[in-house]
Amino acid sequence: MTSSELPSPTASRVCLDTAFLLRQVSGLAQVNRKRRTWNEFGEMVIADYLISSQKVRKPVTGEEANAVPEATYWGMVKELVHSVVASQDPTYAGIRKRLGDLQKPSTPLLLSTLSLWLAGILGISTSVTGPLVAAMLFGVAEAGGDWDILIG
Repeated sequence: MTSSELPSPTASRVCLDTAFLLRQVSGLAQVNRKRRTWNEFGEMVIADYLISSQKVRKPVTGEEANAVPEATYWGMVKELVHSVVASQDPTYAGIRKRLGDLQKPSTPLLLSTLSLWLAGILGISTSVTGPLVAAMLFGVAEAGGDWDILIG
């Protein structure tokens, strides 16, 4: 068992402010009204981003067009965030330090810090990463604060 597989104190359940998330990302209202799941909302954000990014880039044809399907991209983003908050992987020690004590999380701090960090890692705008992180935090809140919902 490696250090990244060991249970972490950050893997414990957290309490998040869903009202704050709903105020920050209006699209989450669909999730709150049960018209979509938080997972479907994240996939929709990724799909919208990939479609709009294709408009500004050269057209992609052939095998390249299907290189990163929305669900795969969304799954990768969820795994990345899960690795940050629920593992002891030293790769993510810097971002974990910036997040502070996840036993008493600040929803605004989690949303802003993870959004900015993801934007830098993925090379995409915070206007995309913000709703993605909000969807994940909403999902964690719906799961009673269990971060493992991101990989389950």
